[in-house]
Amino acid sequence: MTPDVMSQDRNGAVQFDKLYTSLKSCNVYIRSVWLQVTSPINWPDKQRENIAFIEQIIARANVSLPSS
Repeated sequence: MTPDVMSQDRNGAVQFDKLYTSLKSCNVYIRSVWLQVTSPINWPDKQRENIAFIEQIIARANVSLPSS
């Protein structure tokens, strides 16, 4: 998953839900999701907000994905 950190809503949970729902609707079984957080130039210079954004994605993934 390459998050859109510059989107207006800037909500990690919503972005994860869009990915998850799209894949599930195509009958894709999802066990894990990789989160791409490289390319610092693409991220705003707001460290706390960036961390919160990533934590939103992780929290939603923990609820949505099956546990091992």
